[in-house]
Amino acid sequence: MSVLVARCRDEAPVPAQRATARRLLDLGLRLRFDIAAPIVVERTAWGKPRLTGRRDVHFSVAHCRQAVAVLLAGREVGVDVEPVRARDPYLAARCFDPAELDRVEAAADPDREFVRYWTLKESYVKALGCGLAYPLRRVRFAVTDGRPSSTAPGAGFGLVEELPGIVIALCCLGAGGDDLRPSVTVVDW
Repeated sequence: MSVLVARCRDEAPVPAQRATARRLLDLGLRLRFDIAAPIVVERTAWGKPRLTGRRDVHFSVAHCRQAVAVLLAGREVGVDVEPVRARDPYLAARCFDPAELDRVEAAADPDREFVRYWTLKESYVKALGCGLAYPLRRVRFAVTDGRPSSTAPGAGFGLVEELPGIVIALCCLGAGGDDLRPSVTVVDW
């Protein structure tokens, strides 16, 4: 499993984020799977991107104004990247269970903890390929010493917090609850 991350020096508009994501995906596919551009990406019925004709190659892409992340593996994966920001009580009440809410509020940095839980949930539904149609309260997380654990059966999770003010969550289905610690490559754009 490999994670490629592009850090933006300034806030990037969406077209620049998408272009960077495509360049990172091309690079990751070449390095991890020896697949050269041009690549053809199709979408599943739920909209999850995948390579045409390559069911052995899985990837997930996420971007925000400050960073782009691409996760590549030999099984279904999901990645989410978000800046640390003020927690959203409405979103938390709708998507977190009471124990998660308590852990967020009790954390030394509740805003960062909120973003950790949110990105973990997003990475899971992206790996499933169903997006936010999944009832997010159904999967529960705990983060202890920066290591996530979950009620999601057969899924492994990880957090990448090497970039100041950014949280990247990873999910790999079929990882058996492993704490994911993939190789991470960070570049500036």
